[in-house]
Amino acid sequence: HRSFLLFEEGSKINVENIHFHTGGGATNRAVSFKQLGFDVTTFCKVGNDKPSEFIIQRLADLGIHTQYIKQSDEYITGHSFIYPLASGDRTVLCYRGANAYLHAHEIPEVIETFNNVYITSLSGESAYMLLPITRLAKLHSGLVATNPGTSQLTSGSQTLYEALPNIDIFIINSEE
Repeated sequence: HRSFLLFEEGSKINVENIHFHTGGGATNRAVSFKQLGFDVTTFCKVGNDKPSEFIIQRLADLGIHTQYIKQSDEYITGHSFIYPLASGDRTVLCYRGANAYLHAHEIPEVIETFNNVYITSLSGESAYMLLPITRLAKLHSGLVATNPGTSQLTSGSQTLYEALPNIDIFIINSEE
């Protein structure tokens, strides 16, 4: 049984409230690990804009190290619009933004010095960075874990396959 959320073309839909939060794989996992008591440094790519300032400040306020977050002058910070549904599910409109354009020269070599490295799903061009990130992380890190997204499991599967020898913990959900 499939359900659909439909909007009438050209309509204007009033909403009761709007909230701004940080989110996405890298920031969500950083906050989770920090709440578990780990010393956390996060690495992701955002734009050079007000939303990135908001994200970096929120993470810093939580005691998460943010000095390796890359800011792009070319792409804006990714955004998602989340529509909660009466069923308890949600529909998400997602723009990946700068985070989809991570390049090898932007990966901080300091990753090899971390005790453990968790790599969330990488989308767009960034998906091809899984192999160099895992290679670097595996040099001296304790554990390297990843939770690849659907695009990595399909179009980026060759890169994922090549990175497997560097990965200690591989996490996927039932949909993936």
